[in-house]
Amino acid sequence: MIVLTVSAVSFMVRYGGSGNDEAYAGVIAPDSGYAAGGIWMSYGTNGDFAFVRLSPTGNMMFAKLIGTSAEDRAYGLTVSPWGLAGRTTNAGYDALVVSLDNSGNFQWAKYVGTSLDDYPYWITRSSDGNVIAAGYSVGFGNAVWFFKLDASGNLIWSKTLNYADPSMVREIREDANGRLMLTGRISSGGNIDGLVIRTDNVGNPLWSLRVDIGNQD
Repeated sequence: MIVLTVSAVSFMVRYGGSGNDEAYAGVIAPDSGYAAGGIWMSYGTNGDFAFVRLSPTGNMMFAKLIGTSAEDRAYGLTVSPWGLAGRTTNAGYDALVVSLDNSGNFQWAKYVGTSLDDYPYWITRSSDGNVIAAGYSVGFGNAVWFFKLDASGNLIWSKTLNYADPSMVREIREDANGRLMLTGRISSGGNIDGLVIRTDNVGNPLWSLRVDIGNQD
């Protein structure tokens, strides 16, 4: 057992309306403030991407509602400029990636996916100024799925990695050389194991590791 002792809470912010409003992602902004992304069911139509920007002391700077006529949930958030990635309903669940400028103004939105369920859990901004999102795809066989968009939202490449068992990515990071590290999970017969994948800078796999230390990992 690990016990963490927190000496003080700097601030706590509660936001939302009368519906079910949830935050799934949070980041520290370049000005040492904060931002959160998720879903607002209280506003919009059927639930939309929520984006909330806070000052370093927790004061609300602005909030944005972005979405379609379907339910839209933002699971991932990245900075400079702001990018959100999540799912929308469009012939099954599809990835929806939205770009906002530093003031939260809408720049572009992009659908990516198949006729089945595909959506990302993570988004990051690459060193070349583009964005990479990662998650899973039912349309490609319950596989790891990740893709790269340029600064205007155009698809550069899309990759799927199929293993013997259903798998997904929960996080993706880029190293100093542009190579990618993906982490997530792979499941078989009710057991869930960790999954670590290393790729080159265009998403081609270099190696992968299934982490199983017993039970669910």
